[in-house]
Parts: sequence; structure tokens; C-alpha cells
Amino acid sequence: MPDKRRRPKMNLLFDLQTFFEVSKTAIVSKAFPPKTFVSTLRQRISTVFFLLTGAFVVALAIATHIPRPETLLGPNPPNDKLMHFIAYASVSLLAGSGMAFGGWFTYRRAIMLIAFLIVLGALDECTQPWFHRTMDVADWVFDCLGGIAGLLLLQLLSCAMRFISPRTL
Repeated sequence: MPDKRRRPKMNLLFDLQTFFEVSKTAIVSKAFPPKTFVSTLRQRISTVFFLLTGAFVVALAIATHIPRPETLLGPNPPNDKLMHFIAYASVSLLAGSGMAFGGWFTYRRAIMLIAFLIVLGALDECTQPWFHRTMDVADWVFDCLGGIAGLLLLQLLSCAMRFISPRTL
């Protein structure tokens, strides 16, 4: 005798088609507002960006405190200042994207993010001598410039997207 609680096997393609048909019907009939779906998706994307930012900051802290970086970078490492610039531009771009997708990107929060990156860069440089690395003020300056450049790039991309597709953003 078959177990009534057991769920029958379903075809994944059939499930997806059914899902899209039901979703389309619900949106057309306004059974639920489409903004709910969009805002939930934006929140999830925002969360992913913040998780990526946290993971990148942890990886950056570990990488900048390795006692002998030449073992990690090889015999011909790239320019140190360029690596600092790109790393902090990436952090600000990831965090700014998280704020933008979450719907709470403001200029005040952007300034707070830049202040956070300035302090983070300073702490990074100040703690490097504990791990037999040299502290360099020029590295910190490139950290700050990279953080600012990342947010400027985010703003530029945002303006470009609004120019390309003003109705969807």
C-alpha cells in the first residue's frame, strides 16, 4: 500500500513552467504586486554583495599581513600601490553596490563608507609591523584613493544605466 505522505516524482522542467505560468498569471491579475518580488530580489542581491564585501575584507586583511608576500606573489609581483588601489576600490564598489541594491545608498552613507575605508586602511598599515611588514603612508594614501575611486565608478555606472534605460531603473 503506497504511503499517502510520499510525494510523487515531478519533472523539474514541468515545475519551472508551472511556476512561470502561475507567476505570470498572478502578476497580470495583480494577485500580488510585482514590486514585492522585485524588492525581495533586490534585498537578496544586496545581501550577497555585503557577504562578498565581508569575505573580501577578511581575505584582504589576511593577504596584507603575510610576513613574506613574495612567496604568495611570485618573483615579479605587480606594483604594490596599484594592488592597494584596486583592493580598496573593489571593497568600496562591493559595499556601495550592496547599499545601492538595498535601496539605501545616500551621499551621507557614501561618505561614511569612505571614512570607514580610511580607518580600515590606516589600521591595516599600522598593524603590519607586528607581522614583520613595513608600514607605508603611501600605501594608505592609495587605499584612500582606491576607496573613493570605487564609489565614483559606482556612481558613473549608475548614471550610465539610467541614461541607457531610464524606465527600468
